[in-house]
Amino acid sequence: MVVSCCATLSKSDAAPDGLINNHAYSLLDVFDVHGTKLAKLRNPWSTENYHGEWSDKDPRWTPEVLKMVGHKLDNDGVFHMPFHKFFSKPYFRSTTVSLYRDFKSTKLYTVEQKVEQLFMTV
Repeated sequence: MVVSCCATLSKSDAAPDGLINNHAYSLLDVFDVHGTKLAKLRNPWSTENYHGEWSDKDPRWTPEVLKMVGHKLDNDGVFHMPFHKFFSKPYFRSTTVSLYRDFKSTKLYTVEQKVEQLFMTV
């Protein structure tokens, strides 16, 4: 099982595209939709404020694409954003991934995200 959590920046000005500052989100999955990588995220408060590219109101959500990624257009806290935005400032400051098999073999990885850093390999 893989559990991952990401955190937005701690700033006084508004977070971009409706995200909440100094807040944790779950990174659920990454999809490739017709050549565009999308991060599937969830707000643990079960509400959606994100209104950027690929938000639930984006016209790119066709019935075919909704079925492809198993998404429903509902205010349930689950939303998608372009993966390159997920890794760029000023969106998220860190991502923590826990690879869980059993108690003794759990590994925890944390990535402090920087503009120059696009991907992490383990």
